[in-house]
Amino acid sequence: MKNYIMMSLCLLCAVLFTTSCKEEPYVENPSGEVFIYRLNVTNGGLTGAETYEGTVDEATKTVAFTIPAESDIEALKFSGKLSLGAKLDKESYDVSSGSAEVRVLNGENVGVYNVTVTLNAPTQTPILQKLLVKNASGQVKEAFISELDKTVYLGCEESTSAEITEVSCLPKRTKVTFSEGSNNVISAENPGKVLMDFMGLTNEYRLSFEGEPVFGADFKLGQTYDFTKNPMGADCYPDFAAENTRSADFDGETMLIVSREGGTFPKVLKFADLKAGSPNEKVLNITGIAGGTYVISAGRLSHKHIYICNLTTGVNTGDAALKVYHWANEDAAPELVLEFTGEATNASVTGGRFGDNMSVNLDENGNGTMFFLTQDGTQMLRFDVQAFTTISNPTFITPGTSAPYYASVNQVYGSDNEFVYTSTQAQLMLIDRDGNELFKLDVDAIPKQGTDARIITYDAERYLIMTTGRNGSWSGDPAQVFYVYDLSAGANTVLALSNFAASERIPLFSFSLDGANCSAPAANTGWGIGDDGMLRLMTSAARSGFAVFEFPEKQ
Repeated sequence: MKNYIMMSLCLLCAVLFTTSCKEEPYVENPSGEVFIYRLNVTNGGLTGAETYEGTVDEATKTVAFTIPAESDIEALKFSGKLSLGAKLDKESYDVSSGSAEVRVLNGENVGVYNVTVTLNAPTQTPILQKLLVKNASGQVKEAFISELDKTVYLGCEESTSAEITEVSCLPKRTKVTFSEGSNNVISAENPGKVLMDFMGLTNEYRLSFEGEPVFGADFKLGQTYDFTKNPMGADCYPDFAAENTRSADFDGETMLIVSREGGTFPKVLKFADLKAGSPNEKVLNITGIAGGTYVISAGRLSHKHIYICNLTTGVNTGDAALKVYHWANEDAAPELVLEFTGEATNASVTGGRFGDNMSVNLDENGNGTMFFLTQDGTQMLRFDVQAFTTISNPTFITPGTSAPYYASVNQVYGSDNEFVYTSTQAQLMLIDRDGNELFKLDVDAIPKQGTDARIITYDAERYLIMTTGRNGSWSGDPAQVFYVYDLSAGANTVLALSNFAASERIPLFSFSLDGANCSAPAANTGWGIGDDGMLRLMTSAARSGFAVFEFPEKQ
């Protein structure tokens, strides 16, 4: 009993000691000190959602901030790590002049720091967020702003004049003028434009007295031409029964199918034939194509030009160069336009696997970029392209987030330096050409394994399209599914994705390819606009087949 009591007392003491240690506050400055150890500003950036940390110089009693010019400097709030018991005398300071005096209070003690705020050069073209208008009857209403066709629809069809009563913009310090009228009163005969200027960056919107128009595609009235495993379709297109058919593309008129099987590949099909239910295959000339782990691996279409790459497991070893071939049209002979053998300074990188997929982003003149990623997604290889066939300036990029397995880097339609970056093993990201992340969706924001994602524009609406890949070793994989989401709510791509992330994210359209599990979760998308003005989309996946769709404009 005595030993038991002693053991209990020892245990109790240990518990009390541990508890007291946990509850004892950490006393950093017990003497009324008034130091700033860290100072942050919140409400920064274009949307006011960013936080920035200043550089504290205790010797000079200064704190220096460098923040985006787009920040609303009147809304900045200050907080940070101060001496124990100390606080700032205010939450906000007037830094419109570039500096402010910040006081740190601790009882009767006062510490004074000079805070400077330097604005970076502006990068954001001004955006019109809200416009209120008073019609001839005195009714005030909010206008509909279409960012994609740069028009403000006032909804004042019955009025000969209208008064603009309120305008809101991003960034907040944007200067607004009107090209016509006076005292913000404009006429229906010549309404003019809204002119915007933010630190030298300008934008403009046409004013219209019309009401909100109908935009976009009618996904309820679409037609499906199905060559998948879906029981409702025409059976899986034979080429896709083989797991080695892992690449396809579509431009609205032509479909490209690329396979590692060799033989009668690569080939093209015409939309008109698919629509008629009688595919007419044309096999491309492959004279002179050789080299690589797989001689033919992936392909892309761009302005009727055709690109196909091989697959290499180490461009700096033996006859394993990364090669790209170009066809000026489907009747042409192939031209070797890239034979990349790596660089000595990047030997560890160039020993990776390139060519499972490729991304080609060119304008109508054949200028743009070409991207490849290693299979593990840890390295991105970018080339510059000029005039369709001149490929140069290999650049290795280490992405902030790796995207393994069939990664794609597709340029946002209508944007100069925004790319959708994703794979079957990474969430959707928006990056620039140097791999810098501009926005990242949460991993569960959209169905997992989505790949070959594209942001496209049709009839003044913006859409996200993607197809999920499927691998039997990944638990709970659904059948491959093609999705279309609405991204129209947002003046630019970042804001559109931000709004989308905060929404219910219900697809406008979805289609199950109902494919089998496979070790190659490769899936593709494609799109174009037909001569009849209809939106045409494509989805494909290994061991599943493909389908093309046609959607009319909303009426």
